[in-house]
Amino acid sequence: MLKVKDVEHSFGARRVLAPVSLVLEAGRCVALVGPSGCGKTTLLHLCAGLLDVQKGEIANSFARCAVMFQQPLLLPWLTVLDNIALGLKAQRIARAARHEKAAAMAQALGLDALALRQFPQQLSGGMQSRAALARALVLQPDALLLDEPFAALDIGLKAHMHQLVQQQRQQRALAALLITHDVQEAVRLADTVLVLAARPGRIVWRLDLTQPAALRSDAWVLQHTAALLEQPVVRSAFELPETSVTEAAA
Repeated sequence: MLKVKDVEHSFGARRVLAPVSLVLEAGRCVALVGPSGCGKTTLLHLCAGLLDVQKGEIANSFARCAVMFQQPLLLPWLTVLDNIALGLKAQRIARAARHEKAAAMAQALGLDALALRQFPQQLSGGMQSRAALARALVLQPDALLLDEPFAALDIGLKAHMHQLVQQQRQQRALAALLITHDVQEAVRLADTVLVLAARPGRIVWRLDLTQPAALRSDAWVLQHTAALLEQPVVRSAFELPETSVTEAAA
């Protein structure tokens, strides 16, 4: 379990996060959505231990956490296979064993033997994203921290990556903290959606979704996304114009 309690953060004189609290339980997915500059990525970096907590508390009882960033961040001088196996190498796992594990995870995510022999710059953006996801998942984490990892993908590739993440979560009861500015993506994947407003970042709305992610149709996702975006506090967070009574009724 990951518990964030009254966490605040500033960069110099600029206050980025007001007190923020949330709980991520095993096997659950929590999505943080909000406009640019609302502190979503800062909060994820705090949860990942990449930033020191200035005020408040973060308690993480997950044994293994893995992070997937907005950019794949694959090392260009390593093959795709060695990129995926990089974390295993850091754990001092023997070369043959780590390559076997990396190749198995890559195959599960749709990367073939040819792709594994190539270098990152030889792959498409979608293939690089798969490699980055494989690099995170091969560590067998029980929690996955996702910092807008699919933002640069087109709609088809994004949908495919969503399916891959859902499959892995179902197979392994994997917890996930998803940072995204895409409300529809949050509604499609998360069990709980937390909406942040900016200046400073703070949670202004919570939406709990009881329908299992695997059973959410496109129509269901669109309906619940629209309902969320009708909330005045959510519209204000995204600096959207107010919805008139006539428009809401229509």
